[in-house]
Amino acid sequence: MVGRASPRLQSWVADDNPLSLDGLHLQAELIRLLRDYGLVQQAVTVAREAVVTRYALDLGRDPLQDREAVEHELGRLASGLQDQAVRAGYTSETHRLAELWNALTNVRNDINHAGMRSHPETTANLHRLASELAEKAANWIARNVDQPE
Repeated sequence: MVGRASPRLQSWVADDNPLSLDGLHLQAELIRLLRDYGLVQQAVTVAREAVVTRYALDLGRDPLQDREAVEHELGRLASGLQDQAVRAGYTSETHRLAELWNALTNVRNDINHAGMRSHPETTANLHRLASELAEKAANWIARNVDQPE
């Protein structure tokens, strides 16, 4: 699989720091490659971790040392979608990030808990959702620094 990947992605292991913006651009390529090969569980897993890293960098936080706090902040943003007053205070960029994180969490849980949850997605729908979500996450992760969320 990696042999068919872009030369830039092939050199990632040796050359780029996955916790940098350049490394995140390569992770976005990896997410798309995994998705293209039908490996949507792996694509969603990489996407989830890369979203945390990107958000940490956007906040000026250390993606390793502050990872738990950044994940908590993402969870808080996603939870805020349930409260109209909180949601009303979100910028369009924050709202999109909260929806992305909420969807990543739900799809990841449906996949990793093998449907052993209340109201899981059907297999066919889950595969489609995971594939679409992987692409959305890859786009968000790889956006330019000056591009809005």
